[in-house]
Amino acid sequence: MPNKTPGLALAVSLFAGTIASGWAATSIYRAWWAIALLIAFQAVFTMPYFDAGSKVGLYAWGEGMSERVRLVLLAGMSAVGVVIGYVYTLMYVRGVTAKAATASAELDMARQIHERVVPPVEKDFGIAEVYGKSHPSSEMGGDLLDVTLREGLLDVYLADVSGHGVKAGLVMGMVKSAIRMRQRSTPSLDVLVSDLNAVLADLMMADMFTTMACVRIARRDGSTCAEFALAGHWPILHVTSSGTLTELPNEHLPLGVDSNELFQSGVVQLRAGDLLVLITDGLIEVQNSAGKELGFAVFKELIVRDRAKPLTELHDAVLNLARQHGKQLDDQSLVLVRVK
Repeated sequence: MPNKTPGLALAVSLFAGTIASGWAATSIYRAWWAIALLIAFQAVFTMPYFDAGSKVGLYAWGEGMSERVRLVLLAGMSAVGVVIGYVYTLMYVRGVTAKAATASAELDMARQIHERVVPPVEKDFGIAEVYGKSHPSSEMGGDLLDVTLREGLLDVYLADVSGHGVKAGLVMGMVKSAIRMRQRSTPSLDVLVSDLNAVLADLMMADMFTTMACVRIARRDGSTCAEFALAGHWPILHVTSSGTLTELPNEHLPLGVDSNELFQSGVVQLRAGDLLVLITDGLIEVQNSAGKELGFAVFKELIVRDRAKPLTELHDAVLNLARQHGKQLDDQSLVLVRVK
């Protein structure tokens, strides 16, 4: 460039920044058609080149001008470029802000839906007292707990959809709807779970599944019993008032894995003061800083030790145990049932 001066160098730098803003805007807004315009603009107005031995372009055209005129010209072009860059930046910031506001609103709606579909349960149903609560790891979780009383039968369900977040939450809502619809005809738990499995196997994506534990408590001829069924879930714990703990085991695949899986249910006799505990793996598999999981054994020890506490206090003790062990990374749900 002829007759270089600090002022001219500054003007050229500003103009170069404008060109950079143009390239950035082209990429941000995917305006690929503007690439040709940018190249032409740079070639004609800013980059001196030679044609048949003669220089052309803005710098060559300005050789006959005074330095002051060239500075004013370049400064004016730089100012226009800065304004254009500012406008592009403002448009980008507004777009990002709008997207963030939309995402925030959607997450808030997801949280409200989760609270509606999976509300905490704290109620005395006469035959048993139930306390259950789900703690999602995000605005919408994939754990489902549900309690219904129909024709003297108290049904308690706890399900865990693989993964977490909105995708798991959508499947969770679908599972609850399917359970509620099938309950209307009061099938046995083995039939209900088998039918639910067949439906979910057709609807869920191949990489998803749902584990579930369910209990149906009934009182007949002065005695209380519980039918139970599990699908790939952690065992249900049965703790007597004297502290004897029995695991009601799972012997089946999770829901949605094999549409032909036929589930079976079991029956256990209950007495007043007995405790049934349903839990999801988010509490058991929480890890400390060394990567060690809390584990089922520690959880069982706490349940037996604090079995006589009010259900709310027992729930809080379990939750505190998990939170003290490590950071929550998965949905954490617990349902406690005390027979009366």
